[in-house]
Amino acid sequence: MIKLNLSDLHTKILRAHSFLPDVAGSSTALPPLIVQIDVTHRCDLRCSMCFQLKNADIGREMTCGQIKKIIDQLPLWSVVTFSGGEPFVRNDFREILRYALARRKCNILTNAGLVTAQDIDLFVSGGLLVIGISLDGLGETHDRIRGRKGLFEKVVGVIENLRAARQRKKTAYPLIDIKTVALRENVRELYKLFKSVQSWGADYFSLSLPKLFSMQFNEPYFDDISRIRDRAPDRPEAFSGDDTKALLEQVGLISKDNASGKILRQYPYDIFEPEGLLKYYGGRLTVRDFRQCRVPWSLICISPYGDVYPCMSYRTGSAVKDSIAEIWNGERYRLFRKNIRERGLFPGCVGCCYAVFKGGQGV
Repeated sequence: MIKLNLSDLHTKILRAHSFLPDVAGSSTALPPLIVQIDVTHRCDLRCSMCFQLKNADIGREMTCGQIKKIIDQLPLWSVVTFSGGEPFVRNDFREILRYALARRKCNILTNAGLVTAQDIDLFVSGGLLVIGISLDGLGETHDRIRGRKGLFEKVVGVIENLRAARQRKKTAYPLIDIKTVALRENVRELYKLFKSVQSWGADYFSLSLPKLFSMQFNEPYFDDISRIRDRAPDRPEAFSGDDTKALLEQVGLISKDNASGKILRQYPYDIFEPEGLLKYYGGRLTVRDFRQCRVPWSLICISPYGDVYPCMSYRTGSAVKDSIAEIWNGERYRLFRKNIRERGLFPGCVGCCYAVFKGGQGV
């Protein structure tokens, strides 16, 4: 069974896809490579660091039929990532997923709390590419952060059942990507969590810093680009000197253990080093610390209500009213790309999961 390093392959394809139109000075892009569809802002959990639940409005969500029409418009090479909220809160999400898997490659981001044995069979038999599963600690730590007793054991069970299903089908997919946010509550057990993830046979351990800007991948969406272009990010949650020291020690252990492998991924890219972490928690990160971003030449995001946005909360159109092709290279999307190309990044881009800390090898 051959398993490609999908993370490296994804990075190289993303670079190539966005590189030519950007360096040519064009604000027009090739058809989108990555399509993120947030099917709901609702969630079954109450995570301590989450900001989305307050925006949930079931009455405004796109219908199953509207989401299918969006999927039908996409190029064959587009990879669809379903996110939320928690996608499985929607009663019709399984129908949406089956429809999408029959037509293209897909990823899912989930907390795994509602995933069933039947879902796992669908993931494996349907050819799901990657399942990203949130896991922020061991045992009670994860349950406390996520606000549900017993969730940790549920998540571990899903991981084990996914591996067993892959073995039965003799396939490496879906790849299992464990997604962890570094918080004060878990900072001293990150290495133990990493070792556990290795022992469970997961394919990736994605370690992230908390977001600094609520206008990344979130409502409300603005029609005036200056509302998001010129706004500064928030300061990170305060870490004590001991917390920061513990994080540096934990990341050092993880990096040393990962030296010969490819399981570890960092968001923002390459920031988990002393200089990057000290700047982050000291509130000293600026756009000059990051590389030029080309993600808006490859990524399109769609909210549960059909609002289309590039990454920042800048409305470029409605996927319910307009075609994806019209929006993708429409006036508003091209204006966003033009501003990014001229500025390198916006102040609010600091801390974005797609941002690349200078000196790294990211997108």
